[in-house]
Amino acid sequence: MSGSDPPWANLGFEEAGAVYESPSQNARVWTEGWVASSLFCLNCGRPDISKYANNKPAADFACLNCREDYELKSKKGRFGQTIVDGAYSTMMQRLIASDNPNLI
Repeated sequence: MSGSDPPWANLGFEEAGAVYESPSQNARVWTEGWVASSLFCLNCGRPDISKYANNKPAADFACLNCREDYELKSKKGRFGQTIVDGAYSTMMQRLIASDNPNLI
């Protein structure tokens, strides 16, 4: 990928740096790295989004320009009928709020 390619030109991610025994935890690390280096803001088009500190309820990334929030869901394997989340009540409150996050 050259420096003039758009941010979405590289849709793959590196499965390097696996430090956890859990395949889902490793998938989280890999996808967080991919989002930080490859995803642009879907709301305003800014070429990058920033990662929040770990354990922020129902938000993992944000655009510093328009303040759009993004929640990343990842796992090693196929997604099924449900997506596992941390605290159900926290996620439900966040989803009905006026500033609910986009899901990645």
